[in-house]
Amino acid sequence: MKAHGKGRLLAARMIMVMLLMAALPRQARAADGDLDTSFSFDGKLTTSFSGHGDAGHAVAIDASGRIVVAGQTSDGTHQGFGVARYNDDGTLDASFGTNGLVAITPTGFSEGANAVVFDGQGRIVLAGFVTDGS
Repeated sequence: MKAHGKGRLLAARMIMVMLLMAALPRQARAADGDLDTSFSFDGKLTTSFSGHGDAGHAVAIDASGRIVVAGQTSDGTHQGFGVARYNDDGTLDASFGTNGLVAITPTGFSEGANAVVFDGQGRIVLAGFVTDGS
């Protein structure tokens, strides 16, 4: 086959591939503001530390794409700091704390985290409040 014949064959094959690609169904793209259903199967996630009124107050994403949520957890009497770390798909990161959760023992009557950041070494830093109940 001559060189220009090979070029025509290649061009015909490329056109066929483009036509096939155009005919294939396209993956639907969610509109801005829609839930990302690839995250936690339905785009929503709730995690309970104790079942006594836990709450997340701050979120940060580390350099590896893991999601850290900081807030408050309760033992039924006192509230303490609570931190959860998730993989980018919404599953708890089992390598963090106890199955992805860290509950810090309350030192006062009520306490919790209001902010979370990472320091220069990637360590989690929390800021929050502690009250003695009065």
